[in-house]
Amino acid sequence: PDAVGDADPTDAATGADRGRRRGCQRRFLPIRRSEGFSGSICLADWTPLLESIGLAALGLQDTFLLSHEPDQSTIEVRVDDVRIPERESDGWSYEPGVNAVILDGAAVPRPGMQVVITYYLLR
Repeated sequence: PDAVGDADPTDAATGADRGRRRGCQRRFLPIRRSEGFSGSICLADWTPLLESIGLAALGLQDTFLLSHEPDQSTIEVRVDDVRIPERESDGWSYEPGVNAVILDGAAVPRPGMQVVITYYLLR
């Protein structure tokens, strides 16, 4: 059976059933083109993926990509001019792997709220 998102590891090694893998790739094209969500069906915890889908459905954004690599100790986040504390629950955290500030819980802004993130550049 075909599982969307997770190719059989033997497929890549042997090249067997290439048509099935091409079909799987075609299924991901709409996701990429619409900037949609995707995740492995083998995830042990679907919480982050489902939270992202829920936020998007409500018109909310929790992840803010930064344009430059920051000096992490200088990051300050404000939502509608209210300073948000750095903490994982009801605050913000910095994700260096994607160079983004991620807001959580009560810190996630509602539509129309202004988010301002300031920082010094990493030298």
